[in-house]
Amino acid sequence: MADSESNILIVDDDKQLCSLLKDVLKENYYNIYTANDAQSVLNFTSLDKINLALIDLHLPDIEGQELIKHIHNQYPSIEFIIITGSVTPEIMSYAVRQKYIVDCIQKPIATHQFKGFIDEILRRQKIEKEAKESEDKYRDLYENSPDMYVSVNAKTSNISECNQTLVNNTGYTKEEILNMTIFDLYHPDSLEIAKETFYEFQHDGQICNRELELKRKDGSKIYVMLNVRSIRDNNGNIVSSRSSWRDITDWKKSKDALIISERRFKGMFDHSTSGVAVYTSYDDGETFVFLDMNSAGEKITQTPKKDLIGKNLLEVFPGCLTEDFDLLSSFRKVWKTGKPIFHPSCLYRDDRIKNFWPENSIYKLSETEMVAIFNDVTEYREAKDALEKERYFLKKAQEIGKIGTWEIDLESNTMLWTEENHKVFGIPEGTPLTYEIFLSRVHPDDRKMVDQAWRNSLKNKDIPYALDHRVLLEDGSIKWIREKAELQFQGGKCIRAIGFSQDITDLKQAENAQRISLLLKTALLDNMEEVVLFFKSPDMTIEWANKAAARLINQPVDKIKGQKCYKLFTHRDTHCETCPVLHTFQTGKPGELLRDNDNGQVFLSKTVKLDANGMSGVMEISTDVTTEVRLQEFFKEKIEEWVTIERENHIDLKKEKLKLNQSLLQLQEITNTHVKEGLS
Repeated sequence: MADSESNILIVDDDKQLCSLLKDVLKENYYNIYTANDAQSVLNFTSLDKINLALIDLHLPDIEGQELIKHIHNQYPSIEFIIITGSVTPEIMSYAVRQKYIVDCIQKPIATHQFKGFIDEILRRQKIEKEAKESEDKYRDLYENSPDMYVSVNAKTSNISECNQTLVNNTGYTKEEILNMTIFDLYHPDSLEIAKETFYEFQHDGQICNRELELKRKDGSKIYVMLNVRSIRDNNGNIVSSRSSWRDITDWKKSKDALIISERRFKGMFDHSTSGVAVYTSYDDGETFVFLDMNSAGEKITQTPKKDLIGKNLLEVFPGCLTEDFDLLSSFRKVWKTGKPIFHPSCLYRDDRIKNFWPENSIYKLSETEMVAIFNDVTEYREAKDALEKERYFLKKAQEIGKIGTWEIDLESNTMLWTEENHKVFGIPEGTPLTYEIFLSRVHPDDRKMVDQAWRNSLKNKDIPYALDHRVLLEDGSIKWIREKAELQFQGGKCIRAIGFSQDITDLKQAENAQRISLLLKTALLDNMEEVVLFFKSPDMTIEWANKAAARLINQPVDKIKGQKCYKLFTHRDTHCETCPVLHTFQTGKPGELLRDNDNGQVFLSKTVKLDANGMSGVMEISTDVTTEVRLQEFFKEKIEEWVTIERENHIDLKKEKLKLNQSLLQLQEITNTHVKEGLS
């Protein structure tokens, strides 16, 4: 026999004997190790690999029996052969008592028999090792099988054998189980069925896939699937069973959960506010046919279920293939990939449905079925479109009006600005914003005013934040900004503010231009020869008067303002009956009046309504036409005299009268022109 896996240890103080035996055994390719004393053996590091040890009873340092005992205690699998000069009854008795000692060999050793003797021992060891390994494998499979095994006496129902899996699963010890009947392991809820099953086994000799319930030691249930085979005697009588229980608790729970889930799904399907449609596919995912649809789906699609079931998707909803909607492509993609797809809301139209915005979530249920969960978001889309329009109009209004909005969180000192607000202040979008950054953009000359106004509003909720100020841009240009805000207080403390900023640069420039224009016109009016008065209300209170008016009544301009014109110029207690100023206030039309004063002067007063350049009221311009009026009176008197002379003396004065009339017309034209220039 040749076996390089067999390792032999020879221990004898006779070195020649050790060498001889080593040479003999080497022929069979054994691994041979030798030692001449016990200490060498104890220092040997490969004792765990030794199969057989040949040890002399008389060693120089300790007795062979002590060495054998020491090695056995550490490595019980090693077998021993005693080598001795004389095999006495005592030695044989000792060898028989120790099962790990297989034999005794007396010196001198007959080598031709020794080799065969050792071969036989090692062959037996190998057979026993292989048998043990096989038994261990079977025992391991039996004890640790995922199934619970038990053997039961067919007459008494007593348990005669069980595996470790049953012990582990039930919580009983093996000793406790072996003192039970098979019925002691069943749960009370399953006991009657278990008894019927046992009687059936006694009659038929087998049970297949019977669902039962075992009872753990703590009283809890184990759902099991029972399979039983019978063991019969030589007469064919059933004497015992080979039974296996498979733990199906998880499967049972999953099954129950699946049933509950199906019920829930059915309830969700029937009562869901979303539409749910189930399809089956044909032509390898090219065609989809309705299998079912819930009531919500009927309502959303305005299509009864009876008109859907068994029909092609495109037959009922042909718009699913249009370029804009194209739901069918999403169906086909889900069918091929198995991955869900959300098909966003798109406008669906066909000959039957005109305005429908559905959104779909599409899933593959199985190899043959698909489901689509859909909602009608038409109202949402219409509201969204309306909101987007409002946002667009608001944005355009802000752009046109150059108005930006802002918000500040006082607790975190962070600001949010709209796009237009960034434009107003010339700060790029994305720039981190704080109150200090805002303040740094305010014109240095206005910064203190703005900061003080803000702090006053923060301290007192009754003080509004509203002011005009300038900002200085990075390029050095200046803008005028009008700001107003609404502050929110909590517990007496301002926590948040929201406001607007309007670019009023153009308005300020226009106001400045108007102010300059007004100043220029005021200076022009102030230096006119005509008397100019301005009234804001029909109570005839003078708001403004020029120097000519002051000279006329010999009073300073400041004394004229705030006086009633009729008291100052005509010394009356009320206005004139034909007052042109009152006429213009009442009708909005220009007025005109020719009147005398106490000094014998004649004035032509004309009035006009003003509502521009910051002035709203009536302006009266009075021109001194005394000379013209007196000339008109003189010529009128002369004409009347000439007419009398003509009548008395029959003199032809037509030519002289014509010349006089032409002179009067020229004089009238000059007077009118003079008055108009004063008004303009």
